[in-house]
Amino acid sequence: MKTAVFCGQGSQKLGMGNELYYHVSRCRSIMDESERILGYSLKAIVFGDDPEILTDTSHAQPALFITGLMYAAALEEKGYRFRACAGHSLGEYTALVFAKSLSFEEGLQLVQKRGCAMKKAADGTGSMAAVIGFTPEELDSILVSYPKVQIANINSDDQIVISGEKNELQSAYQAIKSINIPGRRVRVIPLKVSGPFHSRMMKTAQAEMRPYLQNATVQKPQIPVVMNVSGNPEEEPNCIRELLIRQIVEPVQWVKTLHSLAALGSFENIEIGPGNTLTGLSKKTQGAPNTIESDILLAPTGMV
Repeated sequence: MKTAVFCGQGSQKLGMGNELYYHVSRCRSIMDESERILGYSLKAIVFGDDPEILTDTSHAQPALFITGLMYAAALEEKGYRFRACAGHSLGEYTALVFAKSLSFEEGLQLVQKRGCAMKKAADGTGSMAAVIGFTPEELDSILVSYPKVQIANINSDDQIVISGEKNELQSAYQAIKSINIPGRRVRVIPLKVSGPFHSRMMKTAQAEMRPYLQNATVQKPQIPVVMNVSGNPEEEPNCIRELLIRQIVEPVQWVKTLHSLAALGSFENIEIGPGNTLTGLSKKTQGAPNTIESDILLAPTGMV
């Protein structure tokens, strides 16, 4: 069984989806319809030449959402079919639209609101860092001393992302780097992000998004969708709404997500969207399905 995994913020790059737009009519329709809904030219941002404009959270999230759906459409044109799906952070919205749980228009509107709310909540006071070489339990025991920092993503067996207030985050990862564990390589990598995502510092964004998500029209997904916060496939609309609300301030349980996809019978994930971030995380997670980049599958046909 093949499953679709949709990438999240950070995977964006200028020109992503360009070949799909000009060579696949369904992809062109997706992009053109998105511009009608958004009221501005997404193409000018994604196919432009200014990486800072694309990296802006309020632009990056709609851009990756639309690009993910374009990639999915191109793969379906090639005959690929998927029996389950998941998405990392922002990619969860793409997965829910792909699974027909959210409509295209409402999904895009929610993503646009989410990007703007998260940008506003970030306000330059927080950041994130990837930690290599610790378990979640070990990190939690360290972060007790740093109440403004928390685990944001459990990405693989050897990578956890922490998120929080900049000064306290700096102190936390200095403390982490100072710990010597024999036979274990410990690394802390500050991330180039615009805010402390999936942390308590996003509470104002959560409050802003809550009424939109509570009132969203959510249907039972047509294929299983494994959700970030629970790490399990969920189908009850009210549960999906609540998990989307919680996801703004709670960790992405990506390791558990990968194990749930395997339990559903997945033998291969296809990373939908630009890049290979999720492919790399899968390789570093024991028991995860094999993952392949969609660029590799589309390149032979000239679609990318």
